[in-house]
Amino acid sequence: MPKRPLAVAVILALAAALPRGAAAEPAEPAPPRSSDAPPRAAPAPPRPPGPAPLAPRHRPRPAPAPRYPPGGFPRWYWDPYFYGEAPGWWGWGWGFGYYPLYPRPEYGYAPEDVSRVTTRLTLTGGGTLRHGGGAAGLALGLEGERLGFHLGVDGLYPGGRGSTFDSLSTFALLTAHLTVSLVTADVGRLRGEVGLSVLTWPDFYGPDAGAASLGPDVGLSGQLGLVGPLGVEGYARVTPVPVPIVDWQAALAVHVGPAAVTAGWRELAVHRSHGGNNNVASFDFAGPQVGVGVRF
Repeated sequence: MPKRPLAVAVILALAAALPRGAAAEPAEPAPPRSSDAPPRAAPAPPRPPGPAPLAPRHRPRPAPAPRYPPGGFPRWYWDPYFYGEAPGWWGWGWGFGYYPLYPRPEYGYAPEDVSRVTTRLTLTGGGTLRHGGGAAGLALGLEGERLGFHLGVDGLYPGGRGSTFDSLSTFALLTAHLTVSLVTADVGRLRGEVGLSVLTWPDFYGPDAGAASLGPDVGLSGQLGLVGPLGVEGYARVTPVPVPIVDWQAALAVHVGPAAVTAGWRELAVHRSHGGNNNVASFDFAGPQVGVGVRF
């Protein structure tokens, strides 16, 4: 009998004797080496004696960021040429000394050191309570942070004779002053004025016809912001010699952007000169005054 069939039969018998579905058991993992073990955490520091501090109940909020950049107030507060956020009735371009007492601007950081010169052009006019006369004037002002200059020209018509503002029947008053800010704040300004005044009489005015007077002139002027666009402004000036002249005006101002509308009262009195060398008659003017001013 050949050997190959016998060997095949033995192999088949052994295969049938083995259990079906038996799988080889997985080998146990090798223990980790000391180099692969994770590092141990450092021991906690000892707790100080006494009770533990209590945790805050509320989480602290972060500090709010500044509303304005760390350069100063909002730009519209100090820059007369920036109108982006400033309300128009606060007086665009009117600058330092024209902000109202209420509502107040929101202060931020210290303002930048801004030096500028502003120019104001004002036209005024009104009537007199006597003889149907009137007055008209033009004033120009240049002003920096402290120093400034004022120039004014007025025509005063007493009424009752001649035509209105004719050289034959109208007084002419010219004033020029150097100004110094005595009190300066964001809501107001008080100035001292030193200069000259020139007064000429009309050609048809009694014994003083055609007379002229030149003398020193001193005074005070200023303005104060009140509520919103409303404010007050005025001046008082005196020429002591050779012809005493007293001139004052008080007005209520309404600021609309770079312009202002004023309405008030003005009185001007020309007294007889000492000894009567210049004029022998007196003259006075009193009446309401309205005006329009533009600052740029």
